[in-house]
Amino acid sequence: MNKPAAATVVRARELSRELLAVAQTGDMQAVVELDTRRSRLLHEFLDGTQRIGDSDRQVLQEIETMNDELIARIEQMRSGTGREMDKLGQGQRALGAYAAVQGQRE
Repeated sequence: MNKPAAATVVRARELSRELLAVAQTGDMQAVVELDTRRSRLLHEFLDGTQRIGDSDRQVLQEIETMNDELIARIEQMRSGTGREMDKLGQGQRALGAYAAVQGQRE
């Protein structure tokens, strides 16, 4: 008979779901806090386990899948932030050039 997944692994899966939702909002501080809590639970589970059962393995695979999605979301946000920074830099250079031209006219 297949033993149910350990409570710590199930809670880590729940935190992974929360992480995905919070990452969507862009609240990176909350992402870091949730990830720290999840990491502690996974370490607690692994430190107290000699053999990972099928149920636990399945939940861990779900966590891994969600983690991959989380990383992709964070990378997407980072890339978007980089583009925004590039635009901001272009705007600042344009403003500086405009100010220089205006200064020459006076």
